[in-house]
Amino acid sequence: DALDWLAKIENGDKLARTLAIRGAARLALGDLAGAKGDLDQAIEKSNKKLEQALVARTWVDLAAGEVDAARSRIRSRFQGMPTPAVATVWAAILRASGSPDDIKQAKDVLEPVAIGAPSVDLARAQLELARLYRELGDGAAKALYTKVIAQTNSREIRVETAKYLIDFSADNGGRALFDELLKGNAADPPELLVEAARA
Repeated sequence: DALDWLAKIENGDKLARTLAIRGAARLALGDLAGAKGDLDQAIEKSNKKLEQALVARTWVDLAAGEVDAARSRIRSRFQGMPTPAVATVWAAILRASGSPDDIKQAKDVLEPVAIGAPSVDLARAQLELARLYRELGDGAAKALYTKVIAQTNSREIRVETAKYLIDFSADNGGRALFDELLKGNAADPPELLVEAARA
């Protein structure tokens, strides 16, 4: 896997970019402590200039529920000329605050960056916008979830989409999506089986 491949890179622990990639991989696996350690090192070694590390470290803050820390970490980047990656994580911070004004600003920030050629940053922006639409009760979330699934083929996002379809969509489809996820897999986690039974 990605972590095994990164472990083979000579002097990888001394390279900011390698540490940033490893930190992002650990974040994706849910290892917040490991991600934090790698990303903090990457930020230090790059003198706080490696955006990839700063953005991923901000996602760690959000995953840990540390919204104020996330806001402080990335604010200066957003106030300049933000890249789609920075704009997306800033919008996630605004959404997490729960403030109606922040949520409106998050929508304004995300909608322009959720359009374009397929890329990792585009999928992340579309996922964040789908989640925002879901919370606002906007049916446009379904189309965005579908686009993210097409780009990433992520099992986790399929589960999230199925839950959305069950809870919010008149044109359900959630049951069919759960059936597809469960097909031929006898080792599914209990929480997935519970959601499928609820569908």
